Amino acid sequence: MNELDEILLLKYLQNNCSEEELAIVNSWMNLSKDNRNRLLEMERIWHSGDKIRFAKESHILRAEKLLYSRIKDIEEKKQNISKSKWLYSTIKYAAAIIILFIGTYFAINHFRFNMTDYEIVTTSKTDPVRQIILPDGTKVWLNHSSILKYPKKFTEKKRVVELEGEAYFEVTKDTKRPFSVQNETLDVQVLGTVFNMNCDKNRQLAEVSLIRGSVKVTGKHDEGMIVLSSGQKAELNKSTKQMHVRTFNTQLDAVWHDGMIPFEDATISEIVSTLQHLYKTEIILSPDIDKSTYSGVIYQKENLDSVLLNLTLAMPIEYTKNEGKIYIKPIKK
Repeated sequence: MNELDEILLLKYLQNNCSEEELAIVNSWMNLSKDNRNRLLEMERIWHSGDKIRFAKESHILRAEKLLYSRIKDIEEKKQNISKSKWLYSTIKYAAAIIILFIGTYFAINHFRFNMTDYEIVTTSKTDPVRQIILPDGTKVWLNHSSILKYPKKFTEKKRVVELEGEAYFEVTKDTKRPFSVQNETLDVQVLGTVFNMNCDKNRQLAEVSLIRGSVKVTGKHDEGMIVLSSGQKAELNKSTKQMHVRTFNTQLDAVWHDGMIPFEDATISEIVSTLQHLYKTEIILSPDIDKSTYSGVIYQKENLDSVLLNLTLAMPIEYTKNEGKIYIKPIKK
């Protein structure tokens, strides 16, 4: 099996592979180092398309132009068909996705700015994560089953939005106009920062996880006020009316918004601990596992097998499953 079936490849990138199909991808990847590098390149191209979805209009048009230029270059070199043909098919799929994102971007913005005083954006349980750019340039990612309400134009003195559910914010700094996120439980005020907020009505805890900057979190029913620093998380218990702060890897609370799990100088033990937290699955490491560190990004997928498969591309490890547990050991040289 020298080439990976294109339909299977597309299913893998869309997180739709069965365990049997993942095994086929794994076998193909293990055939050669060249295959492993191709798969890594595919992941990079695919997720670059997702990033373009959130870019400014000028960046989108520039990316589209570069993309078609790349496709044209490959077409002109078709005589060297063996490797270029595979990459050409790959980029065709990525191009289709990116073009779809571009069309969606313009359609959403056309609809959005033809509304009146307020914009109300909603997502259902089955909707994908939705990204919104507010009038001041602030970027918001809205999770499933959430509602965001914001004015078409902010006032000269303040920027106030209302949230029900969960959202990730990258707030544009404006010292003259503080930014505030409000709901029936919490009031969060910032000048310019990055944080995740979860105030779902069905959850016992309302949470604010600060990734960068500082925010002031105030309970709406006299539960008190707390100023958070980077890497801190505020939790308000709706029943006891108590608010607590704890130090936490706050980036884990925000993985849902872009599917990227960042690591910097992390050991395999630290990475596994993160995966256990995200996937609620027990992972057991062999005692002789390599203690080297890893810096980079792992793309989160619905299926943990897909994540582990990507991990084996970056580290000299392999894994097996038995009775609901995952065992990781080093590859013997």
